[in-house]
Amino acid sequence: MKTVRIPIRNHDFEIEKAYLAEMSKKGWKLVKRGSFFYQFKEDKQKSAIYEIDILPVEHENSEIPGWEKICSCKMENPQFRIVYYYSTASDNRLLIDENIRMRYYEKKKLFYRSAEMVLFLLTLILASLYLASMLPNIIWLVVITILLIITVVMSRYDTTYKKAIKEVRFKLDEVVEIKARYFLILKKIPAETEQLVFTHLQNLGAVKQTGKGHFILDSFLSKLDVKHELLAVNGITGDNLQVTTPYDLWPMGMM
Repeated sequence: MKTVRIPIRNHDFEIEKAYLAEMSKKGWKLVKRGSFFYQFKEDKQKSAIYEIDILPVEHENSEIPGWEKICSCKMENPQFRIVYYYSTASDNRLLIDENIRMRYYEKKKLFYRSAEMVLFLLTLILASLYLASMLPNIIWLVVITILLIITVVMSRYDTTYKKAIKEVRFKLDEVVEIKARYFLILKKIPAETEQLVFTHLQNLGAVKQTGKGHFILDSFLSKLDVKHELLAVNGITGDNLQVTTPYDLWPMGMM
């Protein structure tokens, strides 16, 4: 096992994926991601790729063909997890909702920008008092230095998320029409009905099954239209169908 500190720049998912792929080339596979450290184990596969997605807790243990779930991390919003996937097939791709990534980055940037400003003002106040000889103790000088260092760290996080937001906006600007993401849960349905639903969803947009009765759909249709389409499938009723979007679970103002 090998423990490595997480670089601040790796809070941008695209940079983090490239970093993990580079570690794979060196013979190390991700096992766990904590708040400040990675844990790796030796791995003979040296051409692996990684994908990172933000999913509701109901879908975090999804089994996706061609992908292995490595770990998941808690978020400030308890209804979501950051999920890490691993694959040895370089042509594998996952459906990723860039809009929810954007919201995540914006919330993080707001937090670190606010923390940076508060710490900077506090540092200025203490520095002014110290220079005016109102705080002669050397301990205060140490405190001011520590606050200044933390402020610089907050600034680096802020810059990282700012760059990540710019990248996501560039991707979204390239899309003429924005697809909506839907999380679908079908309760207590037989296997044949589940297969019918999957086939039907393929006609509505890009779909992946994340578990028994669990699907993720990216479609241009509205939420109401998706519901109507699914209710047209034999065996599907309003009682055993649940359709949600990231914005149902992650309303404005919630981290």
